[in-house]
Parts: sequence; structure tokens; C-alpha cells
Amino acid sequence: MGERTREGGWGEDGLVAPVGPTGRTAGRVIALIWLFYLADPFVAAWQEPNRLRGGLGVVSLVVFAGLYAWHFLITPLPSLGRTGFRPSPGPQWPGMLRYAGLAVCAATATVLVGRSAAATWVFLAISGIWALTGWWPFVAAVALGGGYELAAYRLDSWDRDSSLVFGLAVAVIAVTSMTIAVGRSRDLAVAQRENARLAVEEERNRVARDLHDILGHSLTVIRIKAELAARLVELDPVRAREEVEAVEGLAREALADVRGRSKGSVRSRWPARSRGPGPPWSRRASSPTSRASSTASPPTCASSTPGPCARGSPTSSGTAARARAR
Repeated sequence: MGERTREGGWGEDGLVAPVGPTGRTAGRVIALIWLFYLADPFVAAWQEPNRLRGGLGVVSLVVFAGLYAWHFLITPLPSLGRTGFRPSPGPQWPGMLRYAGLAVCAATATVLVGRSAAATWVFLAISGIWALTGWWPFVAAVALGGGYELAAYRLDSWDRDSSLVFGLAVAVIAVTSMTIAVGRSRDLAVAQRENARLAVEEERNRVARDLHDILGHSLTVIRIKAELAARLVELDPVRAREEVEAVEGLAREALADVRGRSKGSVRSRWPARSRGPGPPWSRRASSPTSRASSTASPPTCASSTPGPCARGSPTSSGTAARARAR
């Protein structure tokens, strides 16, 4: 089956539409606007009287911002369960290494620039959600908030401003809520796709049963009439020729039944996509040959006829009725 995922068409099995993009990358790029809150630390580092300390502070802040953006964009979003945060499958050491680099840059900037560089601690707490597992992201956030309050209490150069701790708590809660929302949307998309797959599988099984009835009964009648024609070749050539022609007609009618059933299944399955191209096999079913064959009148079943049609297929056993008429 051909795939048409770019045009919003059929999925990998030709029947189920693929799940659309979640826009995760776009959302993360928009979230990088938070880096605007590093403007105050940059200004403080630029205005530092000690040029060496100020220059090293600017460098550490630049490295921190770049490493945070890299970590934020490439690290998969974890899921939150009863045991805490569960990371995506794959090696965890790259994320841990980036988080360690962020911690080193934040500590360096705080030592060189002072209290204003503590704004990096908010970004460090958020980055822990992507790097740490279990409940450790919350432990790290509490430790950062407590460390800031302790430093503000012990250091005279630091003002006791609770806005940073409040902003840290709000940021962690917001990112955690976003993680829960994205996880639920992801689970819902998986459930919807599974339901669609089961519906398609059920439809395929139904069509397969119908085709089994049609072909099974038709082939049984064709075999019987072919044996009869073989016995009449020497005894009654005219009758044998009639039986051969009847076999040919039965085969043609059975093929028309199969094509008509396939075409009807396509139309009933995708009524809303009538203006679209549809799956590849539906285009083959609508070829001129199939249109000519499907115009044949649908046969009706005779329940007394032995064979697979005895279960009551409404399409296949009409061939037997016409065979007996001949």
C-alpha cells in the first residue's frame, strides 16, 4: 500500500490516518522566551566593576543560556506517573551530563555576578524535570529554593526577596502541568489509533468472510459443472459445450460479485473522503473493467445449496441458482 502521510492521507497500513504532529518543537521554541529573564544577570555582569569577574560572568551566562536551550529542545518530554517522572526510552547519561553542566554554569555565574545571577536557578529547576527521574526534580527544586533563602539570610550582599522562590515554584508547577497534559494527549492519541486499527481489522475480517463465501461456493459449483462437462465430452458434445459456457459465465459472475463487494466496502468505509483520492486498492477497484463487471445484478442465496454458502451469504449463492437454471 502506498503511504500518503504528507498530504494528510493514509497511514502505514493504507487504512488508518496517521496521528498528526503534536507541535512539541514549536511549543518548546516559544517557551525559550523565558530566557528573557536572564537579562538582569547579563546587565549586572556587564556593569561589574571588576572587568575580569564581569567578563567571566557574561561568558558563564552565555554558556548557560546555550546549554539550557540545547537541553530544552533535544531532550524528550518525560511522563509523570505514580512513581514520579519517567524518562523516555534511551540512554539517560546525556541529559544528566547537560544538567551537570547547567549546574556548574549557574554556580559560576552566581559566584561571579552575585544575587541577580540566581535567576539561573529557576531554569536549573525546570531542566531537572527533563533530566532527573522519580521525584528528584521536586527535591532539586526544593533544594534550590531553600538554598536561595539560606544564602539571602546569611549573606549581607543578598536581599531577602521571595519573588525568586515564588517564580521558581510557579515555573516548576507550570512545567509539571504541561507534562501531565501532553502525556494525557499522547495516551488519548494512542487509544484513538488503536480503536481505529481494531475497527479496520474488523472490517477486513467481515470482507474476508464475505469473499470466502462468494469464492468458496462459486468454485464448488464450477468444479461440479466442469466434472460434468468432462463426462459429457464424448456422450453429448453439445451438452458438454453448454456446461463449459456455463462454467465461464459462473466464473465471470463470481468475479463481478467479488469486485462489487470490494467497491461497496470502500464506499461504506470512507464516505467522508469521497472527494479525496482514497487508498490505492480502491482506485484499482474503480477501473473501467470493474465498473463494467459490477453492473451485474447481485445474486441471491439459496440456503439448500451445499458448500460454504450454506451459512447464508447473500451474494455468493445466486451463482448456484443461475447454475441450476442452466
